[in-house]
Amino acid sequence: MLDLIGDNIWQTTGELPGPTLCVLGGVHGNELTGIEVVKRICADFASSARGLQSGRLIMAFGNPLAIEQGTRFVDGRDLNRYFTDTHLLGILDGSIEESRAKELAQVIQQSDITVDIHSTNKPSMPFISSRVDSEHLQVYQWFNASVVLADPNYVLAGEPATTDEYADRMGRVGVCVEAGDAKDVTRITSVLQSINGLMTHMGLVNEPGGEHFTGHQVFTLCDSIVLTSSGFVFAEGRGARSFESVLKGDVVGYAGKVPVLASADGVLVFPKLPEHQVLDKPLCYIAERTQ
Repeated sequence: MLDLIGDNIWQTTGELPGPTLCVLGGVHGNELTGIEVVKRICADFASSARGLQSGRLIMAFGNPLAIEQGTRFVDGRDLNRYFTDTHLLGILDGSIEESRAKELAQVIQQSDITVDIHSTNKPSMPFISSRVDSEHLQVYQWFNASVVLADPNYVLAGEPATTDEYADRMGRVGVCVEAGDAKDVTRITSVLQSINGLMTHMGLVNEPGGEHFTGHQVFTLCDSIVLTSSGFVFAEGRGARSFESVLKGDVVGYAGKVPVLASADGVLVFPKLPEHQVLDKPLCYIAERTQ
């Protein structure tokens, strides 16, 4: 049985006590894999084709209005930067995103593990964005990705601001699964299998366990490139995808006519499309190989 417990938030519970898993999709409304994964899991449990033996499974669409519009944001506001105390404990801008973050935060607080499924807006291999420790490994080992991107110093947003970071702040476990390009839906089955493996591992379902993955490469965010009033263009051959290798001193792009150089040996990650670039905000990040 599947119960609606909020706006585009559903849950199913087992007969026995156990842990709670929350699966989010569509925090960015144009990232199709996570949206479809949530739809398919909901359909399975709504039709009684499956049931939990223990615990609780919560599934939610992150930003229903952005999903409806087929856009990453609504009015240029990024929901996955709203999980800060400033937004969650007060009223900063009164936006739809701020209200939705508060609703989702209540769900995340109730969940032992939160898995937020995202995609990138430029080509990328699948990867995990997460803390790197034994607790988080117990979650991300079930996902078919060989790379983990860590951000212990909060280079991404300057402070803990994302769903997985909020789960961690609440003493829970949060993991972001980056499934590849936002328009690429070929990994839906793989992500579903991974969620199923995790549910078996947690004891939520009594099904054959999935494949798990170890030996991850770890990259750690160390710097960002910020859009200034001078503008920015990537150098030829740069900024087309995530995990593009750079050496310290390489020209990444140009702010006006001034070369912008890589500050470290590593890779470029999350290079933003021009329409997603915001003045005085990062438009690309640099990560170093740390494991």
